[in-house]
Amino acid sequence: MRILMLNYEFPPIGGGGGVISKEIALGLSGLGHQITIVTTWFKGLKEEERFTENLLVLRIKALRKKSFQSNPLEMADWVIKTKRFTSLLLQNQSFDLCFANFVMPGGEVALFLKKKFNLPFVVISHGHDIPWVNAQKQWPLYAAAFFRIKGVLKEASKVFIQTTKMEKNLLKFFPSANYSIIPNGVHLVDREKKINPKIFSVIAVGRLVTQKDPETYLLGFLDFAKHKTEVKLLIYGDGPKRKKLKGLVKKYAAHEKVKLFGKRPQDEVIQSMFNATVYLSSSLNEGMSLAMLEAISAGIPVITTPVSGTEEIINSATGKFVNFRSPEEIKNLLEDYFLKWREGTLEYVVNEDFVKNYSWNEISKKYHKEISSLK
Repeated sequence: MRILMLNYEFPPIGGGGGVISKEIALGLSGLGHQITIVTTWFKGLKEEERFTENLLVLRIKALRKKSFQSNPLEMADWVIKTKRFTSLLLQNQSFDLCFANFVMPGGEVALFLKKKFNLPFVVISHGHDIPWVNAQKQWPLYAAAFFRIKGVLKEASKVFIQTTKMEKNLLKFFPSANYSIIPNGVHLVDREKKINPKIFSVIAVGRLVTQKDPETYLLGFLDFAKHKTEVKLLIYGDGPKRKKLKGLVKKYAAHEKVKLFGKRPQDEVIQSMFNATVYLSSSLNEGMSLAMLEAISAGIPVITTPVSGTEEIINSATGKFVNFRSPEEIKNLLEDYFLKWREGTLEYVVNEDFVKNYSWNEISKKYHKEISSLK
């Protein structure tokens, strides 16, 4: 099929939603589909870039000041400019399907194209784009776009979600949605997990934003790390909370124990996963965490809050839960893992069936089957 994919953020800009769209696009193009992605341009990037013979990325110059985050005004600007750009594109090219990422803003453009060009579309939600997942923070946006979101869900040939929690929220908001659950994936990496007997290394990966609540996991770690010299926390990611995290590190004089790496290449992050002892997250909401999947595939025990996606992948063999905004619980679980590590009883076991079931190759086949059935 000739597929037009829409996402206002696409690597190297954006967060997990962009990475997911890239992996789906690569997977579908590898299965023979011709993919054209329309996304946002950012300084240092090409306006047109061909990734593979079947995968072309087109970047539109729209308002976007930060690589890691976009605000409603910037999204609205992208919608306006993308409607104009894709209208011209469809006058010269034909597509069989539009694949929109995020009900808003991607779905808004897809709905426009369906009405103007009769181009059918599917949409993938990445967690917080359907009310009322993050109501405390996003209620003004939800309220303003309430009927537009319902319009997108009504007209979509299929709505893709990743978890059972997302399913419950979707059906509560729009009971008649035609949807399928397809989880996120990981890459199969042939690397040996080695236990470092000298350093208890904790890793956290994700944007440093309110949604991820990085202060909680940092405070939990800092309390745990008191009077310990053989512990480290490695933080990968960037965002507005970075300044506050630096302030906490300075306050607790923990420069030797906490390292903030910013946004780094994915391969470097994966390598750190394989060298780490424990993965740590205190996120307030997620769609389905890619970093958590990668940690489990690397054999790292996970400490996490009960966000969407965790009920599918966290069990007694893969990790443990803490309540939201609870540094004390994080501290206590780190102590438990630390004692096992020091005693030499902390085991790392990679579940091969888990990794295979969640591989991007398998996930791509599921999307291929779903969209092929829409012909």
